[in-house]
Amino acid sequence: YVFDFAPFDSYNGSIDEAGTCSNRLYSSYLDKSFAEYWEYSPIPYAAYQLNDPDFLAYGPLPSPWTLSAETECTKVRYSGTFAWDELRNCQDYDGNGLLNVAMDSEWINMSGRFYMSVVSPLYMEMDIGYYVRDLIASYPFKLSIQRSIHTLNSVGMNVFLLTIFQSRRLFNDVADNTGSYVIILSSQTSEYLQLTNPNLVSYPSEYATWTVSAFSGGLDGECYMNAADGVCVQFWMIEIFDLECPIAFAGSFELEWTAVCNPNNVDD
Repeated sequence: YVFDFAPFDSYNGSIDEAGTCSNRLYSSYLDKSFAEYWEYSPIPYAAYQLNDPDFLAYGPLPSPWTLSAETECTKVRYSGTFAWDELRNCQDYDGNGLLNVAMDSEWINMSGRFYMSVVSPLYMEMDIGYYVRDLIASYPFKLSIQRSIHTLNSVGMNVFLLTIFQSRRLFNDVADNTGSYVIILSSQTSEYLQLTNPNLVSYPSEYATWTVSAFSGGLDGECYMNAADGVCVQFWMIEIFDLECPIAFAGSFELEWTAVCNPNNVDD
């Protein structure tokens, strides 16, 4: 069984050339003969019979996938669970992206197609470059998330607010007009929440190096909490390196954090 976000090509594909989100691993086929690619266990419910390099018909899986067969009469079951970033980064064997991400003023849309096929060789003992493929299903899909969500807490306050606090330039060499810019952001979260693990998902210009981190100007991402209303204020820094003037910052930024309970209020 071949499950992937790209169709298996019976004429130009190869069963060992697995994409990053397929239900098989390229590394499993190394040092294996072509005949071994198709071996399977007659007792898949027993230990070490599934997800094992000795039986590549149901071989080792990437981390988003699981494979199971509980009893002798149970069907073999595949299950895959992907995070947004895992889907966004799905690639075929040649490194080509498989899903499309588009944005408008309100939504971020990820779209693609999921393929399920049964693949078998024309000749078991030798790869002659052609396969028999039975396409079981092909499902188009689109995932949409709103770009801005205004969530209110029990007293009508926004759970999350983000504002630009400051921006400035740091010169490395005034003579050649190179240096870096920093943008300081202020986040405000209520309901005794705190933000961690900042990540800059996308940014306007590819002609520079961009990073985001907790602002180290004596703050270090520390949560300044108002105990009366559970509001946490934190500061973050976006730094842009390796740029030459002029450069424009107009466009869209995507940032993400992990929200956790504030450690100073774990008893609440």
